[in-house]
Amino acid sequence: MPQPGIVELLLVALGVIIPVVLIVAIGRLILAPFRREDPAMQVLKDRFASGEIDEAEYLRLRSVLQRG
Repeated sequence: MPQPGIVELLLVALGVIIPVVLIVAIGRLILAPFRREDPAMQVLKDRFASGEIDEAEYLRLRSVLQRG
């Protein structure tokens, strides 16, 4: 029996990779509505991004918010 060539190996690889990518993409689309970020965390990120608070304050407040 002849060994498979590069074209056959690429086709098999694509036959495996494409379904996996599709499954991951569909899963992300389905789960996206359930991954809502805490509004307080978003405000904190916005304040850090705009320069209102420095990194040390951001990290301190983030740890407070994550503790609940």
